[in-house]
Amino acid sequence: MEPNRYQRTVRKVLEQKADREASRLNRILDLNDTLLQKAALAAEQLDRKMITHKRKVKTAEKLQDGTWTETTTEDEILDVVDAPLDRQGIKLLASALKDLNDIAKVADSGKDESLAKARELLEGLPSAID
Repeated sequence: MEPNRYQRTVRKVLEQKADREASRLNRILDLNDTLLQKAALAAEQLDRKMITHKRKVKTAEKLQDGTWTETTTEDEILDVVDAPLDRQGIKLLASALKDLNDIAKVADSGKDESLAKARELLEGLPSAID
C-alpha cells in the first residue's frame, strides 16, 4: 500500500472518530440543557403542592323484584395550592444540579482532551504526506 493512501485512510478514520466524539458530547450537553430546564421548572414549583380531593358515593336501590343493586360514583379533583417550601425537594434539586455540574465538567474535559488529541494527530499527517 502506498504511503499517501495509508495517510488518507488514517486521516479519514481519525476525522470520523472525532466527529462521533463531538456528536456524543453534543448529545450530553443537550441532555444537560434539558435537565437544567426541568430543574428550573422544579425550583419554581417548590412552594406549591398538589392536593387530590376524592369523593366516593355508594347508593343502594331495592328493585321491584326484591333484589338490591349498588351503584358507586367516584369523583377526583386535583388542586394546586401554595404550601411551605419542600425541604426534601430542595435537597433533590441541589443533588440533581450537582450531578449536572459533574457531567458538564467530565464532558468538557473529555472534549478538550479528545479533540486536542485528534487535532494533534490530524495536524501531524499533512507534514508526513508532503
